Amino acid sequence: MSPFPVLSELKPVLDGLGLTEKWWQAAVSLSLVELLVDKGVERFNLKPTPGHNWDFYAKLGKLAEYRKKEAQPFDEPMIGALKGARNIVIHSGKEPTDSGQRDIMKYLKELHRAVSQ
Repeated sequence: MSPFPVLSELKPVLDGLGLTEKWWQAAVSLSLVELLVDKGVERFNLKPTPGHNWDFYAKLGKLAEYRKKEAQPFDEPMIGALKGARNIVIHSGKEPTDSGQRDIMKYLKELHRAVSQ
């Protein structure tokens, strides 16, 4: 039995799409990443570059620039890893690799610390 009761209700949908709990955990974690990026942008009063989209990738880039200016840069491969994981899990509906899953959790924790400081 899943520790998350709602997963029991989602299981038929996940099964129908060929998705497992590993995908669900990655999708939830990536949703939290997006929320933390939005919170960081808000907290540090970051603004879009005029004439550019203000999507997840732009916000993540601005947050990374801010952290670098504050001499607290993110782990260098973080942005690429999160973009790749997001494309695989959210947009393609595929499970991350084991290393991809570890990266998601690692960077989720790093973003949480960065936004909470």
